[in-house]
Amino acid sequence: MFSATGSWDAANQETLLAGMGWDDPTSSTSDPVGDLQARMIASAQKVTDIWFNEQVAFAFLRHPSVRDHMRQMLGDSAPSPQVAAAQGDFAIPGFPPFHVVGAKVLNETTDALDYVLGDTVVLTSNPPGEPSRDRISTAKRFRRRGDSGTGWTSREYFVNSRGLRGGTMLVAGHAEVELMTSDIVGGIVLNVLQA
Repeated sequence: MFSATGSWDAANQETLLAGMGWDDPTSSTSDPVGDLQARMIASAQKVTDIWFNEQVAFAFLRHPSVRDHMRQMLGDSAPSPQVAAAQGDFAIPGFPPFHVVGAKVLNETTDALDYVLGDTVVLTSNPPGEPSRDRISTAKRFRRRGDSGTGWTSREYFVNSRGLRGGTMLVAGHAEVELMTSDIVGGIVLNVLQA
């Protein structure tokens, strides 16, 4: 849902052209900090989270413009022990938290493991509280609460043909839908890795 270009307004997406990839730090047109700042400015509401896969995260952290930005904000001293020991999610001053999506799926055509979130960076907004006209989330999950009040519904029934003495079948389910509630809150950067 997030990585599809059709989900976003044209002003909230950027496709990096040849030579602008974050994995080419020698290119004069490669600028991860500028790319993210441009998407944050284009968002109709404050961006609260940035998402990318491990490979994109490593390219981002290796890039000279990112190192210069961190040096400008944090100085030249060694990072704190908490920052140095951190794996996965991280924070850089001037940006919302970065979340590393490490999940992979088997590509049955190539027999390789592909990241669930490809070489796309997704910026989202998830303000606290219930959505309203003043607090718009990029996406929300809507769940019908049902009789239990939790959104889950279950029932049991006896199955005579199950085993020697029969058995009890438990059926559970829920009714929910995930919706992208705004195409102008947040944004995406596509074609980040080009090498």
